[in-house]
Amino acid sequence: MNRIATILVLLGLAMTVQASGTTQLPIQGYGPFVEVPDRGFRLPEGMNMKAVFDVRNTGRSTERPNPGIESAARLLNMHAAAGKPASEWAIAVVIHGQATRDILKDSVYQERFGVANPNLPLIRALKKAGVQFYVCGQSLHYSGWSAHDMADPKDLAMSAMTALTYLQNRGYALLPQ
Repeated sequence: MNRIATILVLLGLAMTVQASGTTQLPIQGYGPFVEVPDRGFRLPEGMNMKAVFDVRNTGRSTERPNPGIESAARLLNMHAAAGKPASEWAIAVVIHGQATRDILKDSVYQERFGVANPNLPLIRALKKAGVQFYVCGQSLHYSGWSAHDMADPKDLAMSAMTALTYLQNRGYALLPQ
């Protein structure tokens, strides 16, 4: 099956899961997944989990959300559908490298790429669900952007290395994207 067909199948299954499930998904419209009802491994009830998404690459299209950022939505949605609420997850997303373009405010993104930033609605939804974002100040600078260009300058960190080290020392599992 080619890549586009696989994506369409996954999106269709995710829509089926989202439409048929009784659980309200925390990130509507993002993070397609499939249910795996016959799995042998299940997380213990009430166990709090911590994950940090290391997002350094961007998607191929400037008109679609970054797949690495969308992975955070997938994690929250699939576990919510399986009965593990977002409140039992602590999730962080560290943005650096090429992905710094994905946190630009709409006016800057529009000027550069000709479209509104497709990542901002997803990032807002993730933040509403409690996901924290950290943007590498080093990557931002060396990519030619500034804090003024960011949609949310409060997300600026000294570096991705600093944020990733800090979060891993606090027990966050590293999920490279």
